[in-house]
Amino acid sequence: MTTKQALEAPRDPATRRAHTRGPKPTDGQVKVSRQPRGPISPRHPVQITFRVGAGYPSLLEDDAHAALVAAFASGCDQPQGFRLVHYGIQANHFHILVEAKDRDTLSKAMQGLGVRVSRGLNRIWGRTGSVFSDRYHERVLSTAEEV
Repeated sequence: MTTKQALEAPRDPATRRAHTRGPKPTDGQVKVSRQPRGPISPRHPVQITFRVGAGYPSLLEDDAHAALVAAFASGCDQPQGFRLVHYGIQANHFHILVEAKDRDTLSKAMQGLGVRVSRGLNRIWGRTGSVFSDRYHERVLSTAEEV
């Protein structure tokens, strides 16, 4: 003879999703959507924007600029199917134009780039911890005018 056991009520899916998508920005302002990122095509380049948190020195200073360029150069030969085509550095953020064969390749490459940039900037600024204010923003460039 078997006995029935009571099952726990499932957790609220919204609560579970909030915990699986990474921490929210430290300043409390969500600037990049927490929704899952869509698929990408190897035919279309992607514009990526990384924004540095408030209160950090300018990325245009010589040593910060050199750290970024070194991180970009070391990341260009990492995964097969990824290529950093162009970059532009502003005072509190930088843009990169990349090509990737699929979503997984792009995600791994951006994770590695984020780590290299954070370590390089933290080294020259003499600090530890997170450098970026939020997740990176991406925009797929699907027409010739966007590129």
